[in-house]
Amino acid sequence: MIYGETLLIVLKNHFELRPIEDILVIVKDLTQKQPVNYAVCYYKERLYWRVSFTENSYTLLNNLGEPMTTIEASKLHEYIIQESDLLTLIDLKTEKEASERVFLLKKYIVCILLIEDTAMNDKQVLGSCNDRFGSSLHRITLIEVQASLFELITTSILSKRKDLYELKMFTVNADLKDVVNFYNFFLYKTLVLQGLMSKSYSKKIDEKLLNYILDIQGGISIPEEKYHDCLQILKWSPSALGWGLYPDPNIINHRANGSAIDPLFEKFDTDYFIKKLYDLISEEFRIRYMSNYFFENCGLTEIQTASTITIKSKVGSQITDQTRERLGLVKMGEEYNNQVEIISML
Repeated sequence: MIYGETLLIVLKNHFELRPIEDILVIVKDLTQKQPVNYAVCYYKERLYWRVSFTENSYTLLNNLGEPMTTIEASKLHEYIIQESDLLTLIDLKTEKEASERVFLLKKYIVCILLIEDTAMNDKQVLGSCNDRFGSSLHRITLIEVQASLFELITTSILSKRKDLYELKMFTVNADLKDVVNFYNFFLYKTLVLQGLMSKSYSKKIDEKLLNYILDIQGGISIPEEKYHDCLQILKWSPSALGWGLYPDPNIINHRANGSAIDPLFEKFDTDYFIKKLYDLISEEFRIRYMSNYFFENCGLTEIQTASTITIKSKVGSQITDQTRERLGLVKMGEEYNNQVEIISML
């Protein structure tokens, strides 16, 4: 008789099984639940991964690490509840799809209020969501909208007055915390271009927000002649703003009480901050789906970069050279659907 790891080795030699390292990544991508145990199941000449969670719940993945639906796993479920204390089978794929739908709907609701720039009731929000985003989220219902509106109020993104909903950062009593809260939510994970391209998006990206960013980045300061440039990049570049709203370890790890632990770091921190903003907008400029936003909304047509490379050895400099790159945005003709394209400029 063989059992345990010995049996598992024999099974692996005969049947394909995704390694545990891959399963860890797959499960983490599917759910925020914390697994408490991983086990291999064998049934009818096939292997499965059983991942257990708290409260006697679990999910099943096939030998390739693909999540199984409740229907697919029903036969194994009968045996598992007999042989273990696990009772509830979770369909992680369906759960994730439902969670992503809720997340997207909340994003779309916020974008509707940005675009319309006015307070709306739940039925108006539902109609606008179906008109603008119905192709992405099919069959949006009033109950879904009402639940999402409630969550957005709970997380202080929205404010409710009578039966009308509006973005909290635009209300009379809004403060900087509400502004930061909104941009953290709007820029997280999924960027909805229609909201980004609204006139209201950048209204609250101002000196107060830039000063807040400088403060959370360890209290760094930037030269007066660069201040407006940094603010402008934050208005143009969502990735730059998203980065700035969270402390960067490369800056804050050697700062305390609003200053660097060594004066030599002060200029380094400032230069790093400004360069990071330039790098982020340059990277974003290369992303095709952002082209129309930069061209139409921001009025930008070109980014030119120049860099110097020096390669050194123990005896000194071996190679020094300069490179330049020009990237432009151009609007194509009607035969190309008036698309804005990225081109390399000679």
